[in-house]
Amino acid sequence: MRALLADYGRLLDKAGMAHHLDREDGVVRLVFVTRRYRNLRGERLAIVTLTAADDGRSCQATIERAFAAGDDPAPTCLAACRLAQASRGVAVAVDAASATLSLSMTTVLEGTRLTGGQLLAMIDTLVMTAEAWCERIRHATRRPGARRGVHSRAS
Repeated sequence: MRALLADYGRLLDKAGMAHHLDREDGVVRLVFVTRRYRNLRGERLAIVTLTAADDGRSCQATIERAFAAGDDPAPTCLAACRLAQASRGVAVAVDAASATLSLSMTTVLEGTRLTGGQLLAMIDTLVMTAEAWCERIRHATRRPGARRGVHSRAS
């Protein structure tokens, strides 16, 4: 069964979740205040974007540009992929042009409608994943040998 952005809006309204339906971009956006996770601007905010993917046959929740890949993206991407492998349904996408990582979850709608519980679980899991991964990703982006709070002087 096809899902429309308006359906997501109705489910979020029922749950009392503030959101913005952007018809021009074809997305629904939600903003969450976080405890540990910081976005690329350094704000304690996670912005979740909902889309009706595959012509409405699936619902995708994404935190775009969730993490910076750092100066050497390989260790960061490897760490993120290992974390995603151990997570339930969370995928990582690497944008080489912007050197960032995005997190996403997708629910396929096989002849059924998306329920409010499913939608809220996707959103909750995605935000909790960003919170749980932030320190590990930050650690992976550090340069080898660099230690936090230790500065050396050039002679």
